[in-house]
Parts: sequence; structure tokens; C-alpha cells
Amino acid sequence: MGEAIIAGAVKSEMLKPHEIFCFDKVEKKAADVADRYKVIFTDDLSGCLQQCNSVLVCVKPQDIPALFIEIKPYINDKLMISIAAGVRIEMMESMLGMGARIVRVMPSVLARVQRGFNLVVFNKNVIDEDREFVIDLFSGTGKVASIDEHLFDAAMAVSACGPALFFLFLESIIDAGVHVGLSRELATGLAYETFEGSGTLLLKSDVDHVSLKNSVISPGGTTASAIAVLERGSLRALLIDSLFAAVDRAKHLGN
Repeated sequence: MGEAIIAGAVKSEMLKPHEIFCFDKVEKKAADVADRYKVIFTDDLSGCLQQCNSVLVCVKPQDIPALFIEIKPYINDKLMISIAAGVRIEMMESMLGMGARIVRVMPSVLARVQRGFNLVVFNKNVIDEDREFVIDLFSGTGKVASIDEHLFDAAMAVSACGPALFFLFLESIIDAGVHVGLSRELATGLAYETFEGSGTLLLKSDVDHVSLKNSVISPGGTTASAIAVLERGSLRALLIDSLFAAVDRAKHLGN
């Protein structure tokens, strides 16, 4: 995800490559990213932090405590931006100090193609200049929504988990096509084009998704039969429960 954010910043020209330092505990990983986007590779974390005004932390939630202990001496005056799932503002303040300027962000995999939403929460110490910087930075990877933190886990379940549910549904349609006799290549092509076209139609239409769905369903027709099976199988309930589970897991990570 860090690479997608760097790519968006460079492509949008929000930051120049020489303004971005790239560090990873796996040096080759950081070096490869630096080479792709012509940003600065460094293997000196403390030296890098001392030269930066803002720090973007792209690590797994369980790695946050150890990382913050390591970097705390160098980030007193830095803007801290974290994309770690489940790590709340108050948790980061307890580790970095109550005076720290902290931003919590949740992008999605769609950032790789500059789409989707980046959910943003600012702590009370963040100044207007910080807000403008963060919004401009993440606008390079899609849309930005500043929300209250109590809504963060719910919004994350829709925007960040949603693509995986979409891909699973797509995979199932392809497998079904193969089951009824299509080659996998043809089934994949048909499904990809159908999903892409459906999304484009929705974005460009002046009616909502329910109206578009109903426009495809003829009384007693093939689509009506297909949807009846999904309804009997409680597809809606399963999807809703899956998002509830994602929210519960995010809250667990936050504890």
C-alpha cells in the first residue's frame, strides 16, 4: 500500500521524487520501490526521520508498538500518518505522546489505480496545514473522506474490505460459467467486461443501483430465476454478516 501512495503522490505531482524517502526493513523492497519511482532509498531510519517533515507508517498493526518505540526519539515535531488497521488515535497518542500530530488513514487496494476512498481521521493536534497536506497526498490515490473515528471501522468494512468481496463474487461467476460449459478464458473475459461495464453504467447513470438491477430483471425471465436462487440462499444476509464480522475484527485489533 505504501508503494501505491508513493505512486499517486509522484503521478499527481503532489510531491517531487526527491522529496520522498523510502525505508523498509527489507532493504531490497525499499530499493526496488525507490528505483521505480526515482524517490530516495535509505537504509538509515533515524537519519531519514530527521530529514522529514511528515512520516507515513505502512506496517501491520502488530508491528506498530515496536516501531513507535524505535522512532519516538526522532519524531517530536513530525506529522505522523498511519494506515495500520485497528490502531486508534488514542493508542498512538499513548505511544507517541499526547502532543503528537497524528492522522489515521485507511486506503484500499483500489489506490493502485487511483480509485476508491481514503478514510481519514485527524487528532486534535493536527493543524490546517497538515490537513491540507494529507488530503492532497491521498487525493493522488482516490477520493478522500474525513470522518469521525467512531465510524471508522464501519466505513473501512465497506471501502477497504469491499473489493475482496467483489473479487470473490466475480470468481464465483467465472467458475459458474466454466461449470456450464464455457472455457475459463471466455468465462473470465465475459465476467470482467460485465463487471467493468456495470460499474461504468452505474457511475454514468442518473438512476440508482436498485433501478438498474430491476431494469435487467424480466418477469419470469432468466435473471429473475438466478436472483431467486441467491435470495433463497440468503446472499444479502451473508454479505451483511461478513461486513459485521469485519467491523468486529477491526475493533478487536484496536484492543
